[in-house]
Amino acid sequence: MPDEFDVLNAAGLSDFTVVQYTAGEDLLVIEASRDLAYYVDAEIRFVNVEYIALPTYFYDAAFRAATDAETSELRRLTEWTDDRRVFCIVEDADWPGHERRYFVVATSASVNMEHRARVRS
Repeated sequence: MPDEFDVLNAAGLSDFTVVQYTAGEDLLVIEASRDLAYYVDAEIRFVNVEYIALPTYFYDAAFRAATDAETSELRRLTEWTDDRRVFCIVEDADWPGHERRYFVVATSASVNMEHRARVRS
């Protein structure tokens, strides 16, 4: 099965922002685009979120499953014990030595690639 992030990572999107985190529902939603001031090209949803370590706005990111070492370290730091997955978001992955890694621990993630105008509140 292809990784849920393959299409997202291949799309060349540069702007990412957290638009929703609902603690009671444990839902995290991130929107992505080449220019979030005007439109959205993708929506990334993390369901049943246990842990979040990422800024609310970030650039030039690649999404992937965490490595075994990253997962072990987060388990040690957060002490969660269930079967949730660890997702890694690497900002500036194409700039060796300057990349930053962010993490989300959740049951699942999904990506919806759909171009639309950005709705502002």
